[in-house]
Amino acid sequence: MLVAYKFNGYFDESEDSDCLCIAGVLASTHHWPQFEDAWSAIVTEIGMPEFHMQECENRKGFWENWTNLDDRRAVQQRFIELFVKNVTPSPVGFVVAVDLAAFRGTVGPKIKSVHPGRGYDKPWLYGLMHVLDRMLMAQRAYSRMLHTDERLDLFFDEKDEFEGRVGGMLKELKQETDYPIGDVSFDDSRDQPALQAADLLAYEARRFITEVVLRVRLDKGVREQWWQLMNAKLPGGANRIRAEHWDEKALQRNINDVSVVEPSSEEGSTPVQTCDMAVRWLTGRDMHNDLN
Repeated sequence: MLVAYKFNGYFDESEDSDCLCIAGVLASTHHWPQFEDAWSAIVTEIGMPEFHMQECENRKGFWENWTNLDDRRAVQQRFIELFVKNVTPSPVGFVVAVDLAAFRGTVGPKIKSVHPGRGYDKPWLYGLMHVLDRMLMAQRAYSRMLHTDERLDLFFDEKDEFEGRVGGMLKELKQETDYPIGDVSFDDSRDQPALQAADLLAYEARRFITEVVLRVRLDKGVREQWWQLMNAKLPGGANRIRAEHWDEKALQRNINDVSVVEPSSEEGSTPVQTCDMAVRWLTGRDMHNDLN
C-alpha cells in the first residue's frame, strides 16, 4: 500500500581533490512510481544497465563509443527534465558540498573528539548527516500534520566501506535519539533509479562548486545542466533542488554558533542552513534533541 506522506531517502556522492558533494533524493512513496518508471524507461530504451552522469560526460563504460557530445547531452537532458518538468511535489533533491581542506581543520577534529575510535570524522559522513537532517525534518513535519508515526527509510549504493560506516552510525543514531529513521538498505544502483538520480545531482553540484565557486577553472560558468536543476520548481514555486556549500566560514560557525543562517550570494546555490538534528548529534551538540 502506498502511503501519501511516507518517504524514502536515497543517497550518492561525488568527490574531487577540493570538494565532496553528498546528494539525497527524498521521494514520497505515493508520487515516486511515476518518476521511477519514467527514469527506467529511458534506461531501457537506450540499452544501458544504469545511468551514471560522470560516465556519460566522460565517455566511460557504456558511453565509450558515444563520440558525439551532442548525442550524450541529449540523453542527459531527458533525465534532467524528469526533475525540471515534474508536476508532482516529489521527489525533492538535497545537496551538501563540503570543502575538504576546511573540514580537516574545523569540524573533523570536533567529531573525532565526540566519537573517539568510531571513524565518524569523515567529510562524506558530515555531508550525509546534513542531507539526512533535511529529510528528517520533512518526514517529521508530515507525520505531525497527519498525526501519524511514519519512519523515513534510507537507501544507499552498495559500497563496502560506505556500508559499514553508515550502517554503524545510523544504528547508533537510532539508539540515542527519537529521530524518525526507519529501515536502512544497501542496494545495487542498477535496481534503484533514485540512486542514479542522486548520482546525477551529486556530480552536477560538485562540478559547480569546483569550477565556479572555487574558481579552479576561471573560464567556466554555470553548466547548463546544473542551471536547469537549480531552477527546477515544485508545484508551489519552491526550488525542487536545494543545495548548500559548507566552506571554511560555514564549518567554523557549525562549531561555534548553530543559530545563524547566512544568506549566500553565490549563483546557483541556496543559503547554508543552521545545523540541527543529526548534525548536532554528530558534533556533540544537543545530543538528546527531540526535533521540537
